Amino acid sequence: MQNHWLIRIKDGKNFKNSKYPFWGLKSGINNNIKNKALTINEGDILWFLCNKSNDNKIIGMATFTKLLDKRDEPLLQIETCSCIDQGWDDNIWDIELHYTNLYNTEKQNIKIDAKLGQSPIINYNNNKAKIKEDLEKHYNGFKIYGTISYF
Repeated sequence: MQNHWLIRIKDGKNFKNSKYPFWGLKSGINNNIKNKALTINEGDILWFLCNKSNDNKIIGMATFTKLLDKRDEPLLQIETCSCIDQGWDDNIWDIELHYTNLYNTEKQNIKIDAKLGQSPIINYNNNKAKIKEDLEKHYNGFKIYGTISYF
């Protein structure tokens, strides 16, 4: 079964400036964020959600491919990269959520106004009852009418 996930991206600036198709997260206390990220499976759908000051707007949708932990490359970064290489002005992260087939969803004005807690990773399937937007319907529409974009 394909799951849909909301991924918080603050104001979206670094997300839009990304040179490579991944988003970075801090692993969290006792790896709690990493452990949650490990439940995302290849082929699941990631929805990139801006913060409240940016209207809780979803600005991108992509297909998850893999997770990398930068701490696995302490001496030499071979698979992971730095903030500078990624084109970000600031953001320290341990975990990289890699994706493919990114769709720019800004023009559709998809907003998530539900109270879903503070986690940077939210399972949409477990929160459908709280969310007015039908992300699965949007996903099916993008797959038919959308074009892959890299901001």
